[in-house]
Amino acid sequence: MQLCIAYGHTWYCKIQGDRWNDGTAVYYAVRYEDLVRFLLPRIFDQLPVYQILTWGTLVIEFALWTLIWYRPTRYWVLLAGLSLHIGIEYCMNLPMFEWVFMFTYFLFIYPEDLSRSWTYVKTWIECKFGEPYKLAYDGDCLFCVRVVGLIHRLDIFGRLRPIDFRAEERTELGDIDMDRAEKELLVKTRKGEWLGGFYAFRFIAWRLPLIAIIAPFLLIPGVAQLGEEIYKFVAARRQFILGGTCSHESCKVAIS
Repeated sequence: MQLCIAYGHTWYCKIQGDRWNDGTAVYYAVRYEDLVRFLLPRIFDQLPVYQILTWGTLVIEFALWTLIWYRPTRYWVLLAGLSLHIGIEYCMNLPMFEWVFMFTYFLFIYPEDLSRSWTYVKTWIECKFGEPYKLAYDGDCLFCVRVVGLIHRLDIFGRLRPIDFRAEERTELGDIDMDRAEKELLVKTRKGEWLGGFYAFRFIAWRLPLIAIIAPFLLIPGVAQLGEEIYKFVAARRQFILGGTCSHESCKVAIS
């Protein structure tokens, strides 16, 4: 509603201006020296072009607070709005202003369409880069479940497949070392190698776009050794973190 009110108010104010009515407003807007980023190519530097851009802006802004509510035209209106804001971003230096408006368009995408589109993206990525990596975790450890849940939410492209090694589906884990799985999170590489602890975390970080920025720092000499010690320290106390109980022998780790 706020977005539509903003477009409605902007449109109403513009139609009262002489420059917007005679079709020359965009000509002056893209030449305002304090805000100019790039000038339009000279081939577009013609009065009819500026009139089309000026009146077209009014039409698009009108649609963005009216026709956007009509489902058959909604996505066409959003596409027109994107074109408008990308054009403004090219010509004028208004930090973040255009991007804020464009990102709010996600609010107008129907959930089923968004899910279907994202499923298509994940399917394409799986076909391109192979099936998801198997991630073995302890389903009886509350802390482990919460961590894996966070990883699952960060895994926007579905590159990891969490599997509780205590559940019936653990047969999919194949040659997993159960004793090792009792002590650390494990992820299986394409070569069939099981990585655990900090090395599993580092492997996972490269495949989660939302935290991939920290992955290069995990390759710095000495970080792996420090990371392993921190991981072991947390793992030894996992049954006390976030509460919960665990009856397995692996949880009865002596804390020195």
